[in-house]
Amino acid sequence: MGFADDIPLAALQHQHSLVGLNDFALEGRMAVQYDGRGYSCQIHWHKTGDSQQISLISPLGNTIADINASADGVMLVTSDNKQYSAQDAEQLTEQILGWPLPVRLLHDWILGRPAPGPVIAQQWDSAGKLIKLNQSDWSVEYAEYKEVEKYSLPTKLTLRHPKIYLRFIIDDWQVML
Repeated sequence: MGFADDIPLAALQHQHSLVGLNDFALEGRMAVQYDGRGYSCQIHWHKTGDSQQISLISPLGNTIADINASADGVMLVTSDNKQYSAQDAEQLTEQILGWPLPVRLLHDWILGRPAPGPVIAQQWDSAGKLIKLNQSDWSVEYAEYKEVEKYSLPTKLTLRHPKIYLRFIIDDWQVML
């Protein structure tokens, strides 16, 4: 019995509906708990093709970091205009911000779908939307969705890794068809 045979029909249909969704913009809030410390910020994220631009903004409205990721690598610009680059956003954000942001996986998870690669476990609601996903040592839980255009997209999700907890509340979604 193959893995796809274990997935309910509603979940297969929901995941299929997300296949063509690659370009989006979102605005929301993010909370981070890492190494015994907590942080919160606004997040503005634009993804077009292979390029992603993520702005993290403090509660007072100051830019914490602008993260630009593409096939060529990742550039992070801090509030004092210092520029850092690397091939991996997770390592770069941990080095510069003090905590890792798994951008490579997150752009799929934020849409309510698994990232490419092995999935350890998945759980769906009766409409076929993910409510829990375990992948790449991360546990992703989806608490709420809303309809945006023809898609049902997450508005509340949490990510847990052995050392970090991330919580996202998405206030505004825009999909680019």
